[in-house]
Amino acid sequence: MKVKDYDRNVFINCAFDSKFIDLFRAIVYTVHDCGFIARCALEKGNNEGVRIDKIVKIIEQCKYGIHDLSSIEITAESPLPRYNMPYELGVFMGCKHFGEAFQTRKDFIVLDSEPHRYKQLISDLAGYDFLPHQNNPNTLIAIIRDWLSGTRAKQLPGPKYYQERYERFLKDYPKLCQSLGYDAATLNFKDYYALVSAWIQEENRKLLESAIEE
Repeated sequence: MKVKDYDRNVFINCAFDSKFIDLFRAIVYTVHDCGFIARCALEKGNNEGVRIDKIVKIIEQCKYGIHDLSSIEITAESPLPRYNMPYELGVFMGCKHFGEAFQTRKDFIVLDSEPHRYKQLISDLAGYDFLPHQNNPNTLIAIIRDWLSGTRAKQLPGPKYYQERYERFLKDYPKLCQSLGYDAATLNFKDYYALVSAWIQEENRKLLESAIEE
């Protein structure tokens, strides 16, 4: 059965550690500012059952998916590659191919830090476009905006619009956290999403008032 907001829900599949946090927050912001709903495993608490069961449930509720595989690498701190991201991509693709009729309309993009790196990681995905973001939030914002714009009948503003708004949000972010007693460095997904939502709503209100005055 199709769920509420299915056509606006976007599943975010990426690393959530401190190394990736800037990119993750840029993804969440862009998804929301483009008029969609960001969903990910972090929205569920650790005491709500088996992690993969929670992820599958979220994937089931999302028409769209953003899958970033850039954190699959071997480093001195992590001698083994992390396979959470390709695993969740596989679940998403399986849901698209074997789910109910409305699930076959799922759409997704696959991201990486560099072009063609996937050929050494997952050769079975040859033929899919892996979009490189060079670990640059502005590049990432442009990629997501362009992709989401293609899913809507109404054209979205250009990438620069969202890049500039996100830059303003980042400037306001520490003050917003301080006013609410949050730690800006360790803010959880739920609270970060609430801040993003409130900030965007206020910015849109200002734009509307300015347009009326003109």
